[in-house]
Amino acid sequence: MAEILEFPAYKTRISHHCVSIWCSFTLPTQDDLFGDAEDSDDDPLLDTDRSMSGMNRVQRGVDSVVDVMKDNIGKVLDRGDRLEQIEERSEGLMEGAEAFRSGSNRVRRQMWWQKIRLQFLIGGVVAVFVLFFIVWCFVL
Repeated sequence: MAEILEFPAYKTRISHHCVSIWCSFTLPTQDDLFGDAEDSDDDPLLDTDRSMSGMNRVQRGVDSVVDVMKDNIGKVLDRGDRLEQIEERSEGLMEGAEAFRSGSNRVRRQMWWQKIRLQFLIGGVVAVFVLFFIVWCFVL
């Protein structure tokens, strides 16, 4: 009888969405590959067929693992490309944030100077009215 060798999902997956199947296949035993001693005496051709079918099962299992690994490698490469695109976008956002910060500081300074000029203007007008009032009170 053949033993069953299962590959659990945590060993065959790179990420949770890369591989959605469990790989399992049967490995042939020595009897499956080479046949029993009494069977080999009866029909040597039957032993060759049996060993070839066992080899085919093993080869199919290996091929499925190779296919899964090729898919995983392709997905890892795609992920690397997406990470590079995200990195480029984040660098652009950082540059935009720096330009916004320097522009906002410039606008803040301009508004501060405008406020100071308005305060001086109001102070000057009040000073002129006070002087006018003082002069008018002493002259009359």
